Amino acid sequence: MFFGITGLCCGGTLATAFMMEYVVGFAPCSFCIYERYPYGIALALSLGGLFSSSWHSFLKKLLTLTFLVECALTIYHILIEHKVVAPPSSCAPQFTITPTMTVQEIQTLIESQQKVVRCDMVPLRIFGLSMAEWN
Repeated sequence: MFFGITGLCCGGTLATAFMMEYVVGFAPCSFCIYERYPYGIALALSLGGLFSSSWHSFLKKLLTLTFLVECALTIYHILIEHKVVAPPSSCAPQFTITPTMTVQEIQTLIESQQKVVRCDMVPLRIFGLSMAEWN
């Protein structure tokens, strides 16, 4: 029962994240992607618990560790959103503009970059909470 409920919660969380990305169109920041990994691991551990009763105690310990890692990632993401800590370099565009560059060179540089979703900008709040805070 425990592993079934845990698996459903993890699967539902991942399904919601993918729906927000692919159906609704909200591009996730790199930290949002990192926060999906513990849910995927927890889903796999939950499925393992459903099919192997001899490993229940060990799998529950692994699940606890996985959710502690998820909590740490989420807290760090919330601190980034509230600008308490600086975002990692993966959350910002990676280019340098020098004073000697022309407007055309700057425009070409900006257009050639991949679209980077900043971790400290919240595109959607639901009842005043960001997606990281709901997590």
